[in-house]
Amino acid sequence: MDSLGLAWQINLSTGWGVFGLNLALDIARRGAPDLRLICPGPIEHLRAMPPWHRRVIGSLEGRRLTDAVPGLRFTRDRAELKFGAVPDAILYALGNDFTRLQVRGRAPAHRTIGFVFLENSRIGPEGLARARYYDRILAGSRWNQSVMRAHGLDRARAVLQGVDTALFHPRPRAGLARGRFVVFSGGAFEFRKGQDVVVAAFHAFHQRHPEALLVTCWHTQFFERIASVALGRHARGAAPARADGTPDLPAWMALHDIPADGFFDPGYVPYHNLPGLFAECDAAVFPSRVEGGTNLFAMQTAASGVPTIVSANTGHLDLIERAGVIALTRQGPVAASHLRGGETEGWGESDPEEIVEALEAVWRQRESARTDAV
Repeated sequence: MDSLGLAWQINLSTGWGVFGLNLALDIARRGAPDLRLICPGPIEHLRAMPPWHRRVIGSLEGRRLTDAVPGLRFTRDRAELKFGAVPDAILYALGNDFTRLQVRGRAPAHRTIGFVFLENSRIGPEGLARARYYDRILAGSRWNQSVMRAHGLDRARAVLQGVDTALFHPRPRAGLARGRFVVFSGGAFEFRKGQDVVVAAFHAFHQRHPEALLVTCWHTQFFERIASVALGRHARGAAPARADGTPDLPAWMALHDIPADGFFDPGYVPYHNLPGLFAECDAAVFPSRVEGGTNLFAMQTAASGVPTIVSANTGHLDLIERAGVIALTRQGPVAASHLRGGETEGWGESDPEEIVEALEAVWRQRESARTDAV
């Protein structure tokens, strides 16, 4: 394969966008294949990228495919894609049930490859038909691969996304947390990410260690999923919505008896500022009920030398043997009624007390834990 088309937007604000960025950088390091971008409009956040990233990614603008291939169009503005030479293969971003993201239709003859991060264990007939259109399906986790192969999709293959270790690596603290024991939690604010489990565990831990500080990066673009957090068995209701649709996290924390000085919500943190944020953290907690992939935030904190506590289910299973990753092995079942149109086989409900135990272990050796995690 001499050329590859990447059919989604590169940016710094979404999981898919960062995945596309890392994929493009890795291809640039290897020098092959020739990468062409199939995306709606200019590359987002180019000026906010670190200088060498900006140089490499900016060079792709001249190879962005914008001349006539009938049949393909963007979902965002319905503008038809137009380019002269079709790449040997096009890599498409796929959502649950193999719905295609950002780009619709079919280009002239080329090899079709789909990349998917499934969040449920049931694939319906329509989803199977869509999946069989692709010459190859790449799965974001071994759990995803097993789900697809159980449905007869033998061409599915697990390909785990990586993390940019040029940015995410152990680094000295700036000392700005001033003696607080900092616990990080990141991920979209929704039921599957388990924020109710985080606050239940942190409340118990904070009562024992008042110096503990919970730092949250729960920014989300999917406002319709915010209310799902109330489905969690440890939740005491939904987070009130602000006028702009974002969750009122201080109000929700107060519902769960987390004092105002016990947490810090920095809001949306630009990608290149995350390493500095992680440098001040003593632990990170990710009790996701399901992960279609390997959880980009969890990989970033682990790569940064932060002891990283993850639920031992679904996509997280590909992380638990990595250095610095602590597995939550007490996993209970999750009712399928919590998921629209799918099944929750393989999902897991983490025990807040096990999180407290893990945090206590890190707290007891807080000075050496980060070194041990490297």
